[in-house]
Amino acid sequence: MSELVFKTVWRQASPELVEEAKAFWTRTGLVAEGFRQRRSKELAVMIYDGDRLVGVATAELEMLPGLGARFAVVQGVVDPQFRRLSISMRTLGLMREVLEAWSSATPREKVMGMAGVVEAAEYADKSREPVWTDYGCGLTLVGHTARKNQQIRVTWFAHARL
Repeated sequence: MSELVFKTVWRQASPELVEEAKAFWTRTGLVAEGFRQRRSKELAVMIYDGDRLVGVATAELEMLPGLGARFAVVQGVVDPQFRRLSISMRTLGLMREVLEAWSSATPREKVMGMAGVVEAAEYADKSREPVWTDYGCGLTLVGHTARKNQQIRVTWFAHARL
């Protein structure tokens, strides 16, 4: 394994990067076809080990009714061979930085924070912490999903106003 490279592609992903992300999702078998089509338009960060794509994170802009604000809802997939290397937490910290700067520079979008649902079993121990401060991600537990009782976590951007 070489040094990992985190490439920010939020709102600037080329058609080649979109195809590379779709191929990664297909190769890993971790993402359904419908997700691949929808989320390929919302690429945010791509993680490489040398020339090999080992992780992809996306952000979809959504209103979170329970919080009364619009958030960048993030999801990420990391190649199983590269898990346990803090890739997800490092990516979340980078995404918060990138999305917050973008949101501040694009006030017409009215995005007030970043949110996500914790799905990975690898985070069972970590999920006991109400606030995740690793790598500056700042995600706080605010509730659970109705169907699978998965944690919902959010972080508000510094410029957020309700």
